[in-house]
Amino acid sequence: MRLVLGIVLLSILYTLSVSGYTAPLSYEQALDRAIQNSYGLKIAQTDIGISKADVISARSEYFPTIQGRGSIERLKGLQSQPGTVTTIGNYVLPTGTRYQNTVGLTLNHTLLDFGVRKRKLTIAKKDVQVKAQAYQQQLRDLKCSVVDAYAKALISYKTLKASEATLHLYQDVFQMKKRLYQASAIPKVEMAEEAIALAQAMDDIEVNKQKLSESLQALSAVTREEYEPQDIELLEFQDSAIESMPVFNEQLTPEAKAFNLQIEQKQAEVEFLKRQYLPQVSWYSYYNFYGYDIDHLSKALHNMGPRTINLGLSVNLPIFDGFKNHAAILKAQLEKQKLAYQRDEKLADLKNQAKVLETQAKAYSVQLQTKATILNKTQDKMSMLQRLSDQQVVEKSQTVKEHIQRIQRQVQVESSIIQGLAAQKKLQFYSSGQS
Repeated sequence: MRLVLGIVLLSILYTLSVSGYTAPLSYEQALDRAIQNSYGLKIAQTDIGISKADVISARSEYFPTIQGRGSIERLKGLQSQPGTVTTIGNYVLPTGTRYQNTVGLTLNHTLLDFGVRKRKLTIAKKDVQVKAQAYQQQLRDLKCSVVDAYAKALISYKTLKASEATLHLYQDVFQMKKRLYQASAIPKVEMAEEAIALAQAMDDIEVNKQKLSESLQALSAVTREEYEPQDIELLEFQDSAIESMPVFNEQLTPEAKAFNLQIEQKQAEVEFLKRQYLPQVSWYSYYNFYGYDIDHLSKALHNMGPRTINLGLSVNLPIFDGFKNHAAILKAQLEKQKLAYQRDEKLADLKNQAKVLETQAKAYSVQLQTKATILNKTQDKMSMLQRLSDQQVVEKSQTVKEHIQRIQRQVQVESSIIQGLAAQKKLQFYSSGQS
């Protein structure tokens, strides 16, 4: 009997400790916070900005380049006899001793490259689109993670609440059995069994508390916010179950679009490399100022004036590079083929995932119908027992136990609903093309 009294005392203390203020949290709120606090989405958004900067860099090759240069120099001749200016290759060997200064502008502009710059710009623009699809993929995966985490937390929350409700009912049954025991209407063994059932109900609450804490920790991992089990109330999903499953088309997924863009990038790279064999035509111009003096630097600067201006065309044609460009073309073609294989493998995996989600959603729908039927039968049985209890044909404790079973089956029904909705939501994310 000491054990029995100890269990009753603990149950009373627990009942007093569960009351308190709770803050509601909905799936929509969790999703908004996960999107706002996601480092993955921020990184993906930054990658888009980086790719846009690459587009600006690729477009810059359509503009001419202008460079300025200047020098101040002291030239010391080492020959005692006057000589002439000599050029050897790109080197100029002047004569005499003097200060000399020069300032000039150089302009270069590519006129014709047979589409090399166009392909570079195409590659850069498609990379922006690839990064945008990566962002959409990251967003879709985040939504699926939030759905999974919230569904598990909601099931744990409902299970805990059901355990708390059944604890009160077990307490009622225990008090009934206690009065019967004190009246010598039931044996001590039956009284001990009720005490064990009450203790098991209390243990179930502690277990379910731990499960809820773990589920909320998993939800915190995606929302980047902390939740306390005793201070939170998880709300139901607002959406109702859909009657017809969405049609999944793997070609509309961000993965398919990203791989197709990367394949187009590789094709543009192959074309760009092939055009390396063609000539490149550019024009250039130099405008130079020059000044000198034998003895004084200041006079050399003062004597500076226009000296030369020239315009010209240049043609660069690669003749032989040791098959380096040929190897680059072969590599790009193989990388393009590899991307096609990776795309097909990924789309096959996504199609299989969609089928699994569709199967889960349908299975939970069937389970829901089965569990609902059982729940209705339990409700009918409980109603009959209630009437019999009112007529004192059966003891009231049996009616309470049927109520406990009804609560447990109700949790199973709600769990099936939550899991079915979660599977349908994820299938919708996969089927929408743009998450």
